[in-house]
Amino acid sequence: MDCKETASDAQSSVASITFLSPPPIGALSADLSNKLKEHTEHSLARLIKRNKNTRYFSESPILGVFRQALESLGPKEGDDEVRDDILLESYCNTVPLTTYDACEPFVDKFLEDNCQMSDVRDIFCPGLPYHIAISSSTSGKKPKYFPKYNQPGSQPIRWRLSAGKTCFVYSLRSHKVIDVQNKDGGTIEKITVGLGSSGMMRQAIGLDVNKDHFNIRFMVGFTTSPVAVSFISDYRSFMLMHALFALADNEIESISTLYTTYFNDMIGYIEDEWNNLIVYIETGKLPDLDGTAHVQEYLQPHFPPRPERAAELRSISSVKEEPGWVLKVWPRLKNIMTVASGVFSILISKIRRDVGAEVKLWSGGFVTSEAIVGSAYGLAEENLFKIWQDEFIECLDIIEEDQSASNLIPPWQVKVGKRYEVVVTTRNGLWPYRLGDVVKVAGFHPIDGTPIVQYVERRSVILHMARTVLTESQIIKAISAVQGTFGLLTEFTVVNDDQSGRPSITYLVEVHGELYPTADEAPVQLRTVLSEIIGCNDEQNVEPPAIKILKPRTFRDYRQWKTGEAKSGVGQVKVPILMVDDTAGQWICDRIERVLGVSACLEGL
Repeated sequence: MDCKETASDAQSSVASITFLSPPPIGALSADLSNKLKEHTEHSLARLIKRNKNTRYFSESPILGVFRQALESLGPKEGDDEVRDDILLESYCNTVPLTTYDACEPFVDKFLEDNCQMSDVRDIFCPGLPYHIAISSSTSGKKPKYFPKYNQPGSQPIRWRLSAGKTCFVYSLRSHKVIDVQNKDGGTIEKITVGLGSSGMMRQAIGLDVNKDHFNIRFMVGFTTSPVAVSFISDYRSFMLMHALFALADNEIESISTLYTTYFNDMIGYIEDEWNNLIVYIETGKLPDLDGTAHVQEYLQPHFPPRPERAAELRSISSVKEEPGWVLKVWPRLKNIMTVASGVFSILISKIRRDVGAEVKLWSGGFVTSEAIVGSAYGLAEENLFKIWQDEFIECLDIIEEDQSASNLIPPWQVKVGKRYEVVVTTRNGLWPYRLGDVVKVAGFHPIDGTPIVQYVERRSVILHMARTVLTESQIIKAISAVQGTFGLLTEFTVVNDDQSGRPSITYLVEVHGELYPTADEAPVQLRTVLSEIIGCNDEQNVEPPAIKILKPRTFRDYRQWKTGEAKSGVGQVKVPILMVDDTAGQWICDRIERVLGVSACLEGL
């Protein structure tokens, strides 16, 4: 199915999404609790039955006790199979929590040379996956691979927010394409390996990898960029080309990017290349950017001269200087869809400055490489998600000392206001898998009882300080609390600094525009905030943190550099909150322009 055939289908599916959601309720009634329990258990039973004949189920050591339990139980007389209640009880009592180590030997079969159908059929789910998603490997560790199978049911992602044009910044580039072969060496099936978002996009609009030579010529009807732009691997060229096609269209109503950082990068490229981009639009001549030679012939037919649009753009006198200037470029802009929770919330103030208060900021959903956790909930809520019921999601109390499967809490027993680590048993063959993501329960859906959650942090990100630890959300909270002292914060990362003999941290910070006159007071204020966060009554026990200001566009250039190093899709690169990669850390430190308040900090020692 090519792009033209699927564009209308994609448009009709997204048009049915309702964005007005009822306010969450604070507690479940007995009826709602029973309704949620019944639905959740039915979904889990269906998932187990679907995947119990796979190789992972039959061969994985972690499922050995569960297999034995099912064999000993067997179907009762007159039944075709084990009753659901017995199946679920056995599952809960015998299956431990898992990590990627349990899956890796089975995933590796897909990555072997001369991948054989006999080796990979029915590994995690019946049949073959349509795509294999790669984790972003933000921490610098080797990536993880998660097969995704073609499952029935709707997609949780909002592909479109209005009936008008959308600047949809997406990548279809694959890290590799696996040729699944028969015993004679012939290719039976092709499976793409790359971004999870790329696989979801392919599935949503029917972009078969076998027809990429054909699909690359077209456009998806509601988007501004031709499909060919999504095959550019160079980060700067990818962003600039999306920006160019968007800038040429004055009817854009929505802009969709993976993260707030990508939206900000694209806007930054427009600011930097403003005059050149206008000339390209006026003449209809595409720029010769790095890594675009293979797509130029497919892009050019979609880029005619637009002298009238160029004249409109030239009439805009104050690009980037005036708050809300983006609305001068796209006067019909109503919506921005992007991930804006966690560390990505730092950029909300900057985005609001650029687009104005009237443009709504939406979340696309809570989606990880491993699983779909939740669909976006509410009107213009950046961090509110309804748990996705097609996966079986449980919660692990992060306060509880015993972090084992015996302490898992089902969704109908979670408490509003409490924080939990998410554990998923997915339709794609992952059994209770620790995601490492912490959520806070904000309430329940008033009709079906499903928990509504907020993303909090990655559980693995911790920094040692004053005989205690800082978590990811605390690291973000601290720098956010003092940014009014030094400037409009856009991005940051943190590195450990133990040269003094006492654990301390250094914030490597990028600021939009000029530093405030009070900037040198920020480190002292930051120490006070950190002391309050960790409950330290004596600030002298907290080593003064350093705040080092980076050159403008440092993190954008970092993404350009890392994308080239990793040779992966554009969306694979995220800046870690805690930088543990020495090479990457040095790359960023080489771009330090100023250290704030050195003398002020020393006076407090």
